[in-house]
Amino acid sequence: MLILKGTRKEIKETIDNSSNERIVVIKVKPSSYILAYLLNNTKVDTIYCSKGIYDTLSLKVIKVLRRMNVNVIKRNLKRGRPYKLSESTIERAKKLKETGMSVREIAKKLEVSWRTLYYRLEIRQNI
Repeated sequence: MLILKGTRKEIKETIDNSSNERIVVIKVKPSSYILAYLLNNTKVDTIYCSKGIYDTLSLKVIKVLRRMNVNVIKRNLKRGRPYKLSESTIERAKKLKETGMSVREIAKKLEVSWRTLYYRLEIRQNI
């Protein structure tokens, strides 16, 4: 898998060093020059990018890529600071909430902030 990020020069070097790659992940908005360079110098058949980058690509470019049998796939990426609570902790909290425990009681039992639990459990109440 080829990951394109950085300056135009860094991207060109990455493409030159990986001419046999079939899957590409684009992490920066590509210019038409970079896309052309990528298609001319690799055997790409799948391009992954974030929703934001996908939205910046013109419909004309996407249609041309599809005609060339290159799939452009949007990936939903979570950005920002990672969650402090793991998914298993959230599942335990949901089960405890279903048994009738209050959020503050669950927070004490799991030793986490009650505000974090309200946020992660997506409970819409006045705090």
